[in-house]
Amino acid sequence: MAMADYPDNNKPVGDSIREIINPALNDERKQAIQLDILDHIFSNTAQRFPDFVGENLMGLFNKVSHLKDDPAALNARVINLLTQTDGQGRPQYSPIITLGLPIVTDFTDFTTNDIRELPGYIKLHEAARAANVAISVTGLLKEEKGGPPPRVTINCGKTYEQGAMENSAMYPNLPEPPPRVIDPKKPKDIHF
Repeated sequence: MAMADYPDNNKPVGDSIREIINPALNDERKQAIQLDILDHIFSNTAQRFPDFVGENLMGLFNKVSHLKDDPAALNARVINLLTQTDGQGRPQYSPIITLGLPIVTDFTDFTTNDIRELPGYIKLHEAARAANVAISVTGLLKEEKGGPPPRVTINCGKTYEQGAMENSAMYPNLPEPPPRVIDPKKPKDIHF
């Protein structure tokens, strides 16, 4: 955009930018709009949650399934996978999945309660509880600004309850899970 395209050529560029963004940042709907964006991100992540943990399990299973009949060799292989890198600095296997959240927090002021009450965040925690894995969300709160970028960390090496004990402030009060129903025609199948 050339200088002649700015609304007022006689003003410094910064003044023109602030004239556009400051009214938006002072709009009373700002927090609600930003929380809607975050809720949508959490809903999408919750929807894809089974894929993330399933792929993580398959990654490990494919690397160790041939050793299932030799517990000593299996344990040694798992220790090696957890300890060594793949030559590019990444672990050969990690039960910890880190997902970046596509949101910029430079102009947000999210609180713990704001996040815990979002329907998408509750869905995300329901998915983590169903998979029985720990989950944490970092980089979103106003006191975390300047730290690591927003992300969800799924720790398949810990149970959902262990995650809740370590980070109780960010774990919502979930409704009771639906009861397990066993199909009498297929006694080995359990449906949730």
